[in-house]
Amino acid sequence: MVDQVRLLTGFDRVMMYRFDSNWDGEVIAESREESLDSYLGNRFPASDIPAQARLLYTKNLVRMIADVEAVPVPLVLSGGERAAVDLSYSWLRSMSPVHVNYLRNMGVKASLSISLVQNDRL
Repeated sequence: MVDQVRLLTGFDRVMMYRFDSNWDGEVIAESREESLDSYLGNRFPASDIPAQARLLYTKNLVRMIADVEAVPVPLVLSGGERAAVDLSYSWLRSMSPVHVNYLRNMGVKASLSISLVQNDRL
């Protein structure tokens, strides 16, 4: 599956990630350019993907960051006022600055997440 997603998207790396019962994660499959270091078998603590983010991954099954260096633009209502708007299902939304920084630290320039959900669980 990771080979096919990589072929379709053109990404340099595609990983499949599995959560355990404590929400810690592990990279269980990977397809990558040979020049990249492997993340296969790496484990990550649950705190790397907090509960709020995991909930969004079960609501919006495809999440994309086209450019981690993109500057977020505030959403302004037509009357010029600002209001809280639920963008959980939007493709045109900024990601958490913490998540974007995490990706930068990994050397990621763009990201696509496709959620695999079984019995309402990632």
